[in-house]
Amino acid sequence: MAQAQGLGYSSIGLALDYDTSEGLELLSGIGKWDEISVGRSWYGSGAQHLIWETDIEPFFPQLVVARRSIRVETEHVAFSELAVLQRFGSPAQAAAWLKEQISAQ
Repeated sequence: MAQAQGLGYSSIGLALDYDTSEGLELLSGIGKWDEISVGRSWYGSGAQHLIWETDIEPFFPQLVVARRSIRVETEHVAFSELAVLQRFGSPAQAAAWLKEQISAQ
């Protein structure tokens, strides 16, 4: 769906375990990720950037569909704020929404 709109896509896995090996095991069992953040529970840098610095309600687990722009300049990379498009409490909810979006195109 992202490619059809000329957008890039990345999947980011965030595990809120204090124990990094438990977080890695959890994320490995879910699927493949472009990027992961594990450790320090709600106080880790992943939680800071993906939850506390956004308008995402802090509950777990959840799937978040968000958009941000990235501008690459000569000596700098600029990121827009994360704009949350949709949030889901289960993979089934996300799949139903995605199916709806694809059929609407």
